[in-house]
Amino acid sequence: MNEPRIIVLARMEMTGSEPTGKLIQRHRNFYPEMKQVWEPHSLYWASKERKGDLAKAHNFASKEGYEVIVYPRGTTKPLEKAKAYMRGLHGGR
Repeated sequence: MNEPRIIVLARMEMTGSEPTGKLIQRHRNFYPEMKQVWEPHSLYWASKERKGDLAKAHNFASKEGYEVIVYPRGTTKPLEKAKAYMRGLHGGR
C-alpha cells in the first residue's frame, strides 16, 4: 500500500413512493399509479486507509449490497462523488 486512500461504500436505497400521474382501475375505482423512489446513499469506510481495510470493505459490501469506491487521499467531497456515480449507474434522484 503506497499512499492511504479514501474508501467509500455506496448503494441505492428505496426512500418511498410517488404518483406517476397515471390512474389505474381496480373494479370500479380509480387509483393513482405509484412508483418506487430510489436515492443513492454513501458512507465512509475509511477516510485514511490502513492495511486490510479494502478487503474488509469488499467483504462487508458483498453482504450488504454496497459498492466499494476508492478515491485518492485529498479528494474533495468523496461522498457526494460516490452518490453522483451511483446516480449515473442506476438513475434515481
